[in-house]
Amino acid sequence: MYSFHSEFILLLLLCNQYCAALKGRIVGGKVCTNEKHEFAVALADKTFIVKCGGSLLEARWVLTAAHCCNTMVHLRYAMAGISTNPVEEYISNSVTVTTIEACITHPDFQQDDLLNDIALIRLERPIKETATISYVQLPTTKLNDDIHKWCTQAIVMGWGWLDYHTRKRPSRLQCVTLDVVSSKDCLHYYHSRRNPDTVVCTSGDGKDACRGDSGGPMICNGIQYGVVSFGMKCATKYPGVYARVDNYLNFIDNTRADYRAGSMTIQTVSTIVVICVYITMLI
Repeated sequence: MYSFHSEFILLLLLCNQYCAALKGRIVGGKVCTNEKHEFAVALADKTFIVKCGGSLLEARWVLTAAHCCNTMVHLRYAMAGISTNPVEEYISNSVTVTTIEACITHPDFQQDDLLNDIALIRLERPIKETATISYVQLPTTKLNDDIHKWCTQAIVMGWGWLDYHTRKRPSRLQCVTLDVVSSKDCLHYYHSRRNPDTVVCTSGDGKDACRGDSGGPMICNGIQYGVVSFGMKCATKYPGVYARVDNYLNFIDNTRADYRAGSMTIQTVSTIVVICVYITMLI
């Protein structure tokens, strides 16, 4: 009995963490104006409801979170240039919409605890740079220290919920400035033993990311260092956790090269999703 109870509690904690990732989130922000945001990409389902965010790396590639590739999310379209338009106006001369060809997750991505939560999306049609569309700038090398030691604040952006309780969605891309905190200290909140060098963490008083922001960029000094991964609800005492981009530069480069050579891994639904749904039904 004790063993079953302990395992159930562990599954519940894993479920909470995974389901929190699906609620990747922007609370307490504002409409993006002065911030550079033309690389932001809205990832939507077949009804054009935004499910996740991403950043445009180049004409055929978008950087996002691996858990966004899950078939529960049902991504179908990538919309670029929409960061300057209401999201409902995806039919516009300044907006480029293309279907998603493949979502390629990190080979060591673990869906149960969201380790290595990073992925690349391959687009069916290229998206060129325009007055309203640009490619994001990534780090060129891996840093040897915790990012918070030199980047005290970062900008996070997305189309996710404005409030966890009302579930209100914005019509325009939201930006929020958050404090970057120690990854090692941050992971203590989640009782996680993952390598702190693989994540970036942020916190803010009444500010955070929310459902629909997963996969979106965390920008510091004009460079993307994070991908929205998971948190606990929205704007709570728990820090937001992001996949640390400079730790995955080899994956990003090798994935594009491997794809050209015909090697590809597409994320599928794992057992933890079924467990989460079952536990949610019980609760």
